[in-house]
Amino acid sequence: MFKEKIVIAPAPILRALRDNQLPLKVLLEPEKLLSILSARDVIFYNVLNTMVCGLDFRKSPAAYANGLTKALAELPYYSNGLMDVFTQEEWIKFTSTYESDVRAEQSGLNNRTVYEYATGETYDVEAHKNGEAVEYDFKTTVLNGDTVCVMIVPREDATLTDSMLSQRLLRQVLYAMNTITAKADEYKSLYVGYCTNLVSNAIAQRSA
Repeated sequence: MFKEKIVIAPAPILRALRDNQLPLKVLLEPEKLLSILSARDVIFYNVLNTMVCGLDFRKSPAAYANGLTKALAELPYYSNGLMDVFTQEEWIKFTSTYESDVRAEQSGLNNRTVYEYATGETYDVEAHKNGEAVEYDFKTTVLNGDTVCVMIVPREDATLTDSMLSQRLLRQVLYAMNTITAKADEYKSLYVGYCTNLVSNAIAQRSA
């Protein structure tokens, strides 16, 4: 079975890439991330991607009620919890360099919830109840032919239908990764084509 490569791109990291006019593929390159982010920012990005499977979502029941947090909690189920991009040489070197800081972040998580990790904001229960808070959603794209990037972005259309389709798209793409048996390095066009087809279908559903 194809071994997934998944990158969760939190809103703050995406903003940094956009502000510096850098492509999404920089998400895979710690040295380039360090040129636009602090080491602490890159450490939390690494921890979010490598520890999302083990985070205790019950720590913040209010935040867990948010659709974004629920979807992140479900992500390991759809991906088998494999985000092996972060086991590659560049990231091993990075975690070795900042070993003590990475361990501190992993053990304490600095009392931040996964919602704060993903969005850069605290979860304000009343603001969400009153419709005053920014709602976040998923978008997905393929990086380097064999890596799916799950981007956490502010939701532009907050209708229930659009939200449901966004979550369905995330699940479809990750399910596709679980069911492709061909080797990605040998059949990149098949893999990209499959994911592109899923995205196109979702766009068609949204515009229908």
